Amino acid sequence: MRILVRGPVDTVSGYGNDVVGLLTELRNVTDVSVWPLSVTPPVPRVVAQLFERELKPPYDAVLWYTDPAALTPWDMQGWGRVQVGWSMWERTPLTGRDLPWWDEELTDHRDRRVWSDRYDIDRSSWLDELWVPCRMNAEAFEALDKVTPIGVVTPGVNEKQWPVLPRNRSDHTLRSRW
Repeated sequence: MRILVRGPVDTVSGYGNDVVGLLTELRNVTDVSVWPLSVTPPVPRVVAQLFERELKPPYDAVLWYTDPAALTPWDMQGWGRVQVGWSMWERTPLTGRDLPWWDEELTDHRDRRVWSDRYDIDRSSWLDELWVPCRMNAEAFEALDKVTPIGVVTPGVNEKQWPVLPRNRSDHTLRSRW
């Protein structure tokens, strides 16, 4: 299987860290390439080596791991047989106003088809599935796209990065040790 990953690549943000971890693991089990939306050094060597690969579409899958505003599968039309988005959006329903590329004339939000059959063009220009980390996120995305199938897939979390901070039950402020 050949996979192209689109997303930020860094070790300083949530999405970027997840992409770094995803690329690190995928390169051990499949043929993975990366087309980063952004890069912030430092990047682990095993991930940086992927930047040297020539991009050769079509891929079996294009995996978008990014915030909803950067989730634009029509930009990769023809690059993958399957396009999967993986994103998150707290609890409030997602609206077109939350997306900078939103065009009221091109997307009938009443139809709720933002990432599915959006322009009635080639099928490879829309998401086949959208993954979110929890059910609460699925409900937020369903407010904007009722057609794209949404699955709950929780990304890995390195618990060592997030130390448990002691606090007194009566103390309502979080005190950092950093």
